[in-house]
Amino acid sequence: MKNVSLNDLRDILDETGLRHVKKENVLLVSLPADEDFGCDILILLAVEGSRIRAVAGSRDFQAPRANRIQALEFCNRWNDDKAAPRAYLDEEGYFRLDWFLYTDVDIAESYIKERFVDLFIASSWQFFKEAGQEFADFERAN
Repeated sequence: MKNVSLNDLRDILDETGLRHVKKENVLLVSLPADEDFGCDILILLAVEGSRIRAVAGSRDFQAPRANRIQALEFCNRWNDDKAAPRAYLDEEGYFRLDWFLYTDVDIAESYIKERFVDLFIASSWQFFKEAGQEFADFERAN
């Protein structure tokens, strides 16, 4: 596959069995809370020119205001240890993961599914589970 479209990406998600919805120019995947991380995680997948972008976050999980420096250090440790996806705090203090896959060259559909979509979802669970343990006294967003 080269220059993957949003419909191509939707077909790949259909094959994974992940429930998703298309909203405007993005695909949204919701990962429901479980015993390891008590908040839903929302994954946004978009095609931006010749790349696929994946962003993960939880509107219910914000870095505690008193611990924003520690939250940034937590993200830095994650980024130091992992090549991708990159972790950061947005301007409101929510944890985010972000990753790109360039598709301007021919890429196997299986690579996109296994090495991008599946890996991003697994990494998102791992990141938010670790962040949830690190910041057990998280603030629920209103």
